[in-house]
Amino acid sequence: MVKGRCSFSVCNQNYLWEVMMNPTIIHKTKWFWPWQDNLEEAWLAQMSQQGLHLKQAHRLARYDFVKGTPETYAYRLDFQDPLKNERREE
Repeated sequence: MVKGRCSFSVCNQNYLWEVMMNPTIIHKTKWFWPWQDNLEEAWLAQMSQQGLHLKQAHRLARYDFVKGTPETYAYRLDFQDPLKNERREE
């Protein structure tokens, strides 16, 4: 595995391990415009380098992090349209 990149299953296992070992959740709020994907990805990577690993991203600029050991991860955003399949059926 290349450092900084991982498959979903490996990332998921790492996340579960962090939650079991240290259940502390840290909430942060940071606003990004929809066209600022690269800035948001860089900020999330910086948080991981500080030992804060993304647990969940919410609407309205709220992020939940799990405190753990500093790691280098590459985050990539992939926005999906939840109504896309419904529109095809119509």
